[in-house]
Amino acid sequence: MPRIIYAAELNFLETGLKQIIHDLNLFIADIYGEQKIIKDGIVSV
Repeated sequence: MPRIIYAAELNFLETGLKQIIHDLNLFIADIYGEQKIIKDGIVSV
């Protein structure tokens, strides 16, 4: 059954998705760049 998504809910989801994409892009840029995340011990390889 299809679910109706109202504008307020869609705006909330859009904001969250934009934040996730932004953070993921920063993470990827760091992994392929300076690798500060690894050096700071935030991500273990």
